[in-house]
Amino acid sequence: TCPLLVIHGREDTIVPFEQGQRLFEAAPAQSSGGVAKRFLDLPQAGHNDMMYVAADEIRDAVGEFLGRAAPAQRSRPENGGSATPEDGRLQIAN
Repeated sequence: TCPLLVIHGREDTIVPFEQGQRLFEAAPAQSSGGVAKRFLDLPQAGHNDMMYVAADEIRDAVGEFLGRAAPAQRSRPENGGSATPEDGRLQIAN
């Protein structure tokens, strides 16, 4: 199984918050690589306004999640990794 991060706004009127909770609950506790699943509850966010309402919280959660899902020693070119997109890494620029 793959690592899982669910981000859901409680004020979502398109996809009910409970559906996001059910998705999270149905998934294994951790990925086959040992990464624990995570649910980010955004109390003030809806469906399309999450980045306006909680950008810092989302950015922090995604950064922390990617750090656990793809440890630094695998992604740094100086450790024998590759800096090219072909290796499947997602790079986020500020």
